[in-house]
Amino acid sequence: MIKTHHRRKLGVLPARRRMLLRQLATSLFHVEKLTTTTARAKELKSYAERMISKLQRIQDPVRQVRETARLLAPNGFKVGVKFRETLLPRYQDRHGGYVRVLALPPRKSDGARLSRIELVS
Repeated sequence: MIKTHHRRKLGVLPARRRMLLRQLATSLFHVEKLTTTTARAKELKSYAERMISKLQRIQDPVRQVRETARLLAPNGFKVGVKFRETLLPRYQDRHGGYVRVLALPPRKSDGARLSRIELVS
C-alpha cells in the first residue's frame, strides 16, 4: 500500500483550497506577514516554502515569470515582480526555513486558534 501525504482540507473543496493557498501566498509575499488560523498557516508554510525552493532552481527568466504567475493569484502581477526581484535574491544563500509560524491567543468571537505567518529576513 502506498502512503500519500496528508493535507489539511480547510473546510473547502479542492479547487477552492488551491485558490485559497494561492491568494494567501500572494498576500504573504506582498506584506511579508499575515494573521490567519493555525491550520491555514501550516498549509501556507509548506506551499510557500516549496514555491520559493522551486523558483530558486529555475535559471531561465521567462520560465521563472511564467511559474510565478502560475503559483500566485491571478491579480498578483506586481507581487510576482516583487517576489522575483526582492525575495528570491534574499533567500539565495538559504536552504529552507524561509517562513515562520508563530502562535497567537485564540480569537475571541469563535475561539479559533490563530497564528502569525511571516517571511524570515
